[in-house]
Amino acid sequence: MVASLSQFIIIMSAQVALMSFLTPPIPMLRSTQKHERMTQYASPTLENNITSWATGANDSTLPIYWMRGPAGVGKSAIAQTCAERLKESGYLGTAFFSINGHNDPRRFFPTLAYQLSTLFLDLRGIVDVRVYRDKTLVKKRMSPQSTSLIVEPLQELERQGKGIGRRVIFVDGLDECQGNDAQIEIIELIAVSVHIETMPFRWAIFSRPEPHILSTFNKGRVSPSYQRVLIPVSREADREIETYLKGRFTNILLRRNLLSQSNPWPTKEDIQILMGASAVFFAYPAAVLRSVDCRSLLEFRETLQAVLDMIASHTTHSPKLMAPFAELDALYMLLVEFLGKALTPHAHFLSRKFPFGNIPSSRERFEKQTGCPPPS
Repeated sequence: MVASLSQFIIIMSAQVALMSFLTPPIPMLRSTQKHERMTQYASPTLENNITSWATGANDSTLPIYWMRGPAGVGKSAIAQTCAERLKESGYLGTAFFSINGHNDPRRFFPTLAYQLSTLFLDLRGIVDVRVYRDKTLVKKRMSPQSTSLIVEPLQELERQGKGIGRRVIFVDGLDECQGNDAQIEIIELIAVSVHIETMPFRWAIFSRPEPHILSTFNKGRVSPSYQRVLIPVSREADREIETYLKGRFTNILLRRNLLSQSNPWPTKEDIQILMGASAVFFAYPAAVLRSVDCRSLLEFRETLQAVLDMIASHTTHSPKLMAPFAELDALYMLLVEFLGKALTPHAHFLSRKFPFGNIPSSRERFEKQTGCPPPS
């Protein structure tokens, strides 16, 4: 009884220490609703490439998979879809998404440790004891965190004959973690860990091709351990964007019982205008659709018309197309302003918590005002 009570106290104390540091908790996967929105424009070819790498029986495949591409090409959609697939097949160990404000690098390894401990009870007992003995562990530098919360507990579990088998860890939005040095250190710590024989992990990393990230992957102690894939930016994406737009608008109308064959909305011309403004980046139509589909809007059609008017205005005043990210930035600004006027009183809770302090970027303002992050 005493031993059981002592063990219970250790577990509860350790869990409180971890959770207080991780509050608000970092979810393993995004909500089903967001997942459905994102996977509609993920790439089947790239998804199959990743899942084959993750589940392949050939142990000679490299343990780190880096998918890189500019903002808005659908990296997060691919990561989300692959994580769901692997979770269903039993391969997914955990997933870390550093968006929505969860970008403190000190929370990276505690988050992984906590999520893994919820999946494997034997591992949880080992981690709990370590955190109970040193509650400052969750706030230490990343290197001792990696060793004490991930590497050594898994080694101990292996010695007990309770290995967890091959698992895949997703790191989505590495470039969004605070500080270039922290991003570099995460890559280097991951590269070190894959050479430890008892480590069962494969790491799928998704980020923009920032120079410091590229140079780190090219270092001698990292480069032999990874393969990289570039998400191409191509006009071939236009057809996928068109299909995505038509499908989502149809769903919007169907759920409102407003689908009409005699008076189609949006028109073919509207779709073409949105495709042109998207400039092959999925983030643009995704942001438009999220706002149009917001149930808080009094008139969802007005939102789309405001976007179309903005595009027409830019085309009139700027004969040359705007750079894609300038176009996207202008869209976020418009939606923030429009939503501020169009939201119902009940929906103003979305903005009550988020007073604008130091004039954040329009992307940040969009996220705070709408309650959901711009697609990445």
